[in-house]
Amino acid sequence: MAQSTLTGRAMVVGDYIFGLQIGSGSFTVVWHTRHGVRETEFTVKEIVTEKLGKKLQNSLLSEIYILMKINQPNIIRLYDMIEVLVEQMNQQKKAPKRRERGVVRE
Repeated sequence: MAQSTLTGRAMVVGDYIFGLQIGSGSFTVVWHTRHGVRETEFTVKEIVTEKLGKKLQNSLLSEIYILMKINQPNIIRLYDMIEVLVEQMNQQKKAPKRRERGVVRE
């Protein structure tokens, strides 16, 4: 499980340094991030799974599994998935108990 910390104004989760929020929806927030080691830019989709019903949670897991297997130029590629407990992030903002982030390259 990844650790989250604050460095100045940026939030760091695992190897990813979170920048600006670039979008949001009912269950998601999309962030611009940079990999701290490779210095590659990514888009991170944060999904609050507690707001999803059991059927949607199962659909999400199926989609994640498919995206991890696919390497096709016309489909956004899933590079990484990080699960973070919100207790680690309480200093950043109020949130539900668990979040999952799928990382896709921009």
